[in-house]
Amino acid sequence: MNIEPKTRSMKAIMCAVVVALQFGLSAQESEHLSGSAIENTETNEIEATRFVVDHAVSEVKVYPNPSEGNIFIQGKVGSNCTIYTIAGTYIGTWVIGVEGTVAVQDLGVGMYVATVQEENVRIQHKFIVL
Repeated sequence: MNIEPKTRSMKAIMCAVVVALQFGLSAQESEHLSGSAIENTETNEIEATRFVVDHAVSEVKVYPNPSEGNIFIQGKVGSNCTIYTIAGTYIGTWVIGVEGTVAVQDLGVGMYVATVQEENVRIQHKFIVL
């Protein structure tokens, strides 16, 4: 009994089904995506904000991290630096001085967030006090 012609025809049918499914899915995907934001080539607000933040993060430094209670925050002179606990409790606000740093002393053990406001950009860094 010769089974090969039957096997070849099954392979041909399977290939045809796979090609039809791929074409059907790509047509369905393109129909689904037509008119969506994915086709829009303009930079949206989220991308623009991410671009600003990615470039601004390198200008603000919080060190040492982890700390034993004294922390230094380096940034643009005149920027406001606000510190909160990780739970959201306000600790205080400092202005970055002419040296470009703020020295925060005697913080208790815990996790904190330093928020530095530079013009229209707000940069946050988490740090730990041991």
